[in-house]
Amino acid sequence: MNQKDIRSGLDESLSGLYLTDARKQTLCDEIAGGKKMKKKAAVSLTLVFAMVLLTVSAVAAGVLVWQNVSDPVAQIEKASGEYENWTDEDKVELVRILAENEVIELTEDEKTVLDESVSMEERGKMADQIFLNWYGGDAGNVSLAGILEAIHGDMASWSPEDLVWYNEMLARNGLKTDETNYTLSEEGEITEEEAIAAARKLIVETYGIDDAVLDTAKNVSRVMEAEKPYYANGNQERRVWSIIFQETSEGTFHADILANGQPYGSHGNWEGSPYVLVPGDGDLSEEAAVSAAKEALGKAADGAEVKAYLYLCDLAQEEGSPIELGDRLWNVTFTRDGATVGIAIVKQDGTVITDPE
Repeated sequence: MNQKDIRSGLDESLSGLYLTDARKQTLCDEIAGGKKMKKKAAVSLTLVFAMVLLTVSAVAAGVLVWQNVSDPVAQIEKASGEYENWTDEDKVELVRILAENEVIELTEDEKTVLDESVSMEERGKMADQIFLNWYGGDAGNVSLAGILEAIHGDMASWSPEDLVWYNEMLARNGLKTDETNYTLSEEGEITEEEAIAAARKLIVETYGIDDAVLDTAKNVSRVMEAEKPYYANGNQERRVWSIIFQETSEGTFHADILANGQPYGSHGNWEGSPYVLVPGDGDLSEEAAVSAAKEALGKAADGAEVKAYLYLCDLAQEEGSPIELGDRLWNVTFTRDGATVGIAIVKQDGTVITDPE
C-alpha cells in the first residue's frame, strides 16, 4: 500500500469529518450561542478544522507505514534469510519499498537505483549503501525486526496491539517462532494497568528497592503473552503479562504476572541475576527447603543467618548434571559475620546439592 492508498483509505474512513461550507457556518453559529459568526471568526474555525484533519491524517499515515513495509520485507527475509545473503534484486526491492512508503527520500543521484537500464550488480551495490546509511548499522545486524524498529521505534515501546499485529504478520509470512506469542487480555483477566501495579509490587518485595526507583525507568515495556509454561512447570497454556522497567536508576527489572493476577517471577538484567520465582502450591515450601539444607550442611550451618529464594534453572546443563533445564530450585545461603559459609541447592523432591565455602 502506497501513500495514495493510505490517503484513499483515510478519505473513506474520515468522510464524516469533512464539512460543507454551510455546515461549517452552522457549527460556528452554534458555538457562538446561536449568533451569526463574523466571516473572520468563521475562517479561523475553518482553519482549526483543517488542522485537525491534517493531524489525524498524518498520525494515521505514520501508523500505517511500518505495517505497509512489514509484509513485503518479511517475504524477502523468508525467501533469502539473513540480509548478508540477500541478492542484489532483494536489496533494490527493499529500497523501493522504503522509498515508496516515504521512509527514505532518494536524492536525484540515488534514484538511479530504480533505473532498470542500469546493471543489477551496480544497482545492488547502490541499494546496499543507501539502506545501510539509513539503517545505521552493518549488514550483520540487519533484521526485519530491526527495520521495523527503525521506522516505528524500539519494540519495547510498542503497544500490546502493535505487538499482536506484529505476531500475526510473522505468522502469515512463515516467520513466527515460539518466542513470539503476543496476545491481548480477555474478559476476566487483569488489565494492563493492574499488571503494571502487580509487577511494581513484586519487584519492590523481591529486590528491596524503593517503589520510586521504578518511576525513573526510561520506558515501561508491557505485553501479554500466551505461551506454554516455562519448561517442565506444568502442561497447560500460560497467559502472562510481561512487564519490564527499563534502565531505572538501579538497573532494569522484569516481572511476569499471570493473567489471573498472580505474580509468577522476576529478574534483573545484571550478570548472574536469577529468575526468582514466586512459590506456588505445588512447590516445596521454603521451610522444608531450609530444613533440608541445614541437615545436609551440618555444623557449617549452625548459628548462621539464612536466606532462601526459589529460582528457575534457565540454562542448559552439562550431561550428567543433577540439575536440569527447567528445574524449580531453592537456593539456600548461610552466612556468618557477613561471609558465606555454605550454599545448598534444594530440588523439589528434597534432594540437596551442597557447595560449602
